[in-house]
Parts: sequence; structure tokens; C-alpha cells
Amino acid sequence: MFRRRKMKRGSLLLVLVPLLWALAVAGPVFAGSDPTTITVALPADITSLDPMGHNDIYSEKVSFLLFNRLFKFDTNFKPVPDVAKSWKQPSPKEWLITIQSGVKFHDGSEMTSADVKYSLERSKESPKVKHVLAEVESVSVVDKYTVKITTKTPFAPFLFTLAHAGASIVPQKYASSSDNWKNPIGSGPYTFVQWASGDKVVLKRNPNYFDKTNLGQAQTIVFKVIPEATSRTIALETGEVDVVFNLNAT
Repeated sequence: MFRRRKMKRGSLLLVLVPLLWALAVAGPVFAGSDPTTITVALPADITSLDPMGHNDIYSEKVSFLLFNRLFKFDTNFKPVPDVAKSWKQPSPKEWLITIQSGVKFHDGSEMTSADVKYSLERSKESPKVKHVLAEVESVSVVDKYTVKITTKTPFAPFLFTLAHAGASIVPQKYASSSDNWKNPIGSGPYTFVQWASGDKVVLKRNPNYFDKTNLGQAQTIVFKVIPEATSRTIALETGEVDVVFNLNAT
């Protein structure tokens, strides 16, 4: 839940609608009135820009905006297609998933099944998120846009796991270098601008986002680190920030 101050907030909420699920998991409080820049107050800094390199809620919020997954959660916490176009189960342990063609990473390269395979296998090996895809036995490329995922056992909630931030799809040619996570490239509705450790993370809208029905309306999103709950409250009341997560957390 969130509460609202009596300010010019209608346009702000419209701006946030395409991103509301990504931002609202922890129950934000809204204020402010500038629809071009949304400033989000966090009680703690993110720990990594690598979606497979963290397992904390604040880094996850940033990952949801920078990267896509095969599936995503709707506002009822049900998995719905993200870059997945179609899927079927030839057997209880096999999943054939085809992604949409023309999905572009922020560097302009096209996402293919090779990127999906690489990303899911990378997730399985990451100490931070390997639990997410623990049920996955193997991932193989079927064609340019289709992968076959085999699970260890029949696993009904598998689509839920594919909507986790730890199952984000990253470009294989870029993600293989650890240095590149200082300036991450995803395919999500926002692109990376800056991470000033202990201060803020800045993202800007991706004008080439594949899902035109869910384009981010805010030009810029700033995640501002404000550790003290009292300071977050004051920032909300003065309009310094527009969204506050965990208002009472320290």
C-alpha cells in the first residue's frame, strides 16, 4: 500500500503506471509533481548493477527497469510474457520458449536465443542467484529465437522463477567481461546513466524499447539513497523525492 499527499499527483501516477509493479513491490509512498523526473528514496544503496550479482530488494528494483526477462509479474503477481512470445511443454520437464524478434539491447544489438541460453546458464552459476533456477537441468538453443529448457523434475511454478530479477537476459558478448557491469547494458525500458555509490543511481528512458505499450513516461528516474527514516519523511514532505520505499525503515 502507499499513501498520497494532496498535491498535483495525477500526472505522476500516470507516468508511473507502466513501471508501477517494478517500483511498488515494497509499498512506496508518493509525492511530488514533476512528470519528467521521478526521484525514488531508498533506505540503502544497491549492491550491484549485475542482475546475477545481487539478491537484495533495492538492486532488484533497478534491475527490473534495466533488463527484461522471459516473463514478468503483473500487478496480481502472476507471470505474464515479457520478451517471451510463445511457450509450450512437450513433456512435464521440457519447456519450449520463443522470444519476440526485434528486441534490442541498449547498444542496438538484437536479443537472440543465444543470449537467453547464456543468461540462464550464467544465473545458475552465480552464487547470489543460483537458487532461482536450481530446478533447471539444461538450456539449449533450438533456433534463433527459441530455447528448450529442461528441468530436473516436473516443476509447475517454473514460469514464476523466470520472472525473477536473477533470470534477467543480458547480452552474451557484453556480459562476459566483469568490467562491463560498471556500465550495464540491458534491454529494459530504462538505460543506465550513473551510479554514485552511496548517493544515487540515475536511469533514463529507453526510446527504443520494444514494448511500445509500456514505454516509461518519465524521462529520468533517480534512486536516491537516504538511510535515515526521518530524512526520507522530510524529503517526501518537501518534494525533494517523489516516491519513498520503507518509509519507517532505518
